[in-house]
Amino acid sequence: MIGGVLFATVLITAVLAWTLSSRSQPAPSAAAANPATMIESPTATPSVIRPTVLAIGDSVMKGYGDPVGDSWLDIIAAKQNWNLIDRSCDGAGFIKAAPADCGTNFAGVIAAAKGLSPDYVIITGSANDFGTNNAQLQAATDQAIAQLRVQFPRASIIGLPVAWGDQQPPGKVAVINSQIAAAMPSVAGTYVDFGTPLRSHPELMQNDHLHPLTSGQRVLEAAIEASIVRAGIVI
Repeated sequence: MIGGVLFATVLITAVLAWTLSSRSQPAPSAAAANPATMIESPTATPSVIRPTVLAIGDSVMKGYGDPVGDSWLDIIAAKQNWNLIDRSCDGAGFIKAAPADCGTNFAGVIAAAKGLSPDYVIITGSANDFGTNNAQLQAATDQAIAQLRVQFPRASIIGLPVAWGDQQPPGKVAVINSQIAAAMPSVAGTYVDFGTPLRSHPELMQNDHLHPLTSGQRVLEAAIEASIVRAGIVI
């Protein structure tokens, strides 16, 4: 009997020890139970897409007389992170060529841009076309804007009016603006009229009253950017 009791006591002690030992061990985590859950998914890096914008215009768009980078076009491109291709040209218009700068008119600038792949094209009217025949100017405007669509079939086309200075604009400005506006529907483009924000502000202008100082370029940029937004265009 003593031997039997001793054996039973030893057995019970062993069972108790095993039970206490198993309870003291931490339960395996879900990750340990399934090693696959321990592999972290890579964090996706958001892509930054910079729209390519081709700009065709005159000396106001180019920033004539102002430090490099202070034109309204440069300002808006920097703010909006555009990949800007600036083909604005001192003295150029839809008819008038610019022999001292690019040596051609807007049609020639467009032809020279062949091979580019802009997402957007911005083209502006120019006071350089003062003194031209209205019918001939309309034909040249229509032809140049139509060529934009042929050459850049996937681009969004934006037409802008003449960026006039601080004085009363002559009647030719309204003619040029109306011709650009009339040409836009045929190329599924958008005409964006930003008005005359520099009018009656000689303090924003250079001595010729046509080309803005840097302060005027900033006023012009704010007006153009706001008008583009109002038109529902997101670049």
